[in-house]
Amino acid sequence: MPESNFDLDLIFDPVLYHRIKEQTDLYIQLFEQLAGELPQQELSLIHGSSKGTKITNGYRLDDCPYQVLDIVRDFNLETAFNIRILNWWGNGLYIFVLYGKNTSIIMKDSIDRMLKHYVVSDQKSPWDYKKIIRKTPSKKIGHINPTSDFIQIYKRLEPYRDFQKTYSILKKEITFIFDNHY
Repeated sequence: MPESNFDLDLIFDPVLYHRIKEQTDLYIQLFEQLAGELPQQELSLIHGSSKGTKITNGYRLDDCPYQVLDIVRDFNLETAFNIRILNWWGNGLYIFVLYGKNTSIIMKDSIDRMLKHYVVSDQKSPWDYKKIIRKTPSKKIGHINPTSDFIQIYKRLEPYRDFQKTYSILKKEITFIFDNHY
């Protein structure tokens, strides 16, 4: 038998759940607005293997709710290129850029330029966000390891209370990444 007790005040607090739903819906709306401005035709011009955008909403990323906007969505280990915006409750708002092995070699100069603003993850999995954000990151790529299947760079973003200001921050970051993708 578990030794914990039910927190009935929490369970029966409709205001708390209404606020959580409201905030979750705002992030989904934010991501929908961003995705709506990135049609597949344009994304295919930036990266030929683009599969468009996708929004995901969940409740158990290391036991915390999250919302994700994936842009481009090429996860092939050789050709990967993806921009992921992650709103992770209790952890923050992040933007991750994933490059596959060949893409990272081709885009090395672009990645180097972006490292003035982003940091490199040294984790073995691009999906282990807890380890990625908890570890002190390195800004140096050094040489691209031919045995590495990917390079991922990321940045923590500070959202504003104001929807439009937060939208502007994200739009600016996406534009910055695309402007450096050559």
